[in-house]
Amino acid sequence: MRLKLAEHYGLKFLMRKEANMYSPALGESAIKTLYRLKRALKKPMTEIVDEMIQSSLKAVDKEVICGVCVAEKNNQCKECCLK
Repeated sequence: MRLKLAEHYGLKFLMRKEANMYSPALGESAIKTLYRLKRALKKPMTEIVDEMIQSSLKAVDKEVICGVCVAEKNNQCKECCLK
């Protein structure tokens, strides 16, 4: 159902080169809302979602997240949106 709905609204699914990349599925209401935002703002849905995520990350406690990464010896801090 989600794939058909996504195709109806013109969403394109991209395969990423990273083998273990998690790509969450969006619910029907989110897809419909994104489509309305796309039409109203005249922007691609991917750009709208990216802006929403970047905006919401400002409210995240960076010390908690960074602490988990440091504990896991994650060395991707340069690529992190929380930097």
